Amino acid sequence: MPEISTNTDWAALIAGVEAEPPTSFDPIPDGRYTATIEGGETRVSAAGNEYIRARYRIISDGPFKNRVVFGNFHFASTGAFRITLQSLKHIGFTHAYFVDENPTKADILEKVIGWTVEVRTQKDTGDSAFDNYSVYINGAVSSPEETAALNSNPVGLPVPTAVLPAAPVAAPSA
Repeated sequence: MPEISTNTDWAALIAGVEAEPPTSFDPIPDGRYTATIEGGETRVSAAGNEYIRARYRIISDGPFKNRVVFGNFHFASTGAFRITLQSLKHIGFTHAYFVDENPTKADILEKVIGWTVEVRTQKDTGDSAFDNYSVYINGAVSSPEETAALNSNPVGLPVPTAVLPAAPVAAPSA
């Protein structure tokens, strides 16, 4: 009988798992996850309507950590935009932003990238031949600036949010 090795390099195995995110795009179970919006693109639907396809990476601990899910922001109708606005309001988008700024879809995408958010995934119940699911933003966790500060401070030390004035310098003695 072969001898069982007792010298497993667990640290190397774990580092490999963390460095190589799963590649499966199978739907994940309905639920709530913390995710970072790490990218996306503007697309045109078969009906000719522009929409944004955002790419989220799940950062919550658990079996789906590092999984990528996609969520769409639609603008073609009042109903579609109502759902989009319900998600975007959690990260600071207001009615006034759309009216005052008249943003392009690319402008909107640029503003959402980097946010860490709580998302809710839900399997679609349509008659599609595909196992589709929807991703909705349920709340903000941190802005892109806060997320960047946390990522550059992995030990979790408090991140200063204000710059203190310099201490007074004594006048040179004569």
